[in-house]
Amino acid sequence: MSTARSYIKGRVRDEHVEIAERVIGRRLPIGAQVHHIDGDKKNNALNNLLICPSAAYHKLLHSRERALDHCGNANWFKCNRCHKWDSPENLYIGNRYAYHRECRNETQREYRWRKGICLPR
Repeated sequence: MSTARSYIKGRVRDEHVEIAERVIGRRLPIGAQVHHIDGDKKNNALNNLLICPSAAYHKLLHSRERALDHCGNANWFKCNRCHKWDSPENLYIGNRYAYHRECRNETQREYRWRKGICLPR
């Protein structure tokens, strides 16, 4: 799915960004991004656009939408090893991944075994 683009003074601009800027009456702040609430990039209706202050916030919105769609709870995370969704209290959450503690231990055991650091159980 691609977004609609417009050409202004030889520059390519996304239509949803143009609409958001028109509504707020100025250019978007540096780093701000426009989010499509219903996920349809071609639906540029005003009630479908949300201005996110940063890319990190925009990414957070998408991850919470994914969690809500898959398990019904926007606060849950997916284990990177077993791919099951679970509460944050039951997971080890690192910078980039979330694991059940048992899954994390198993991953570390397999890594050590492959490296010859220890024998498998």
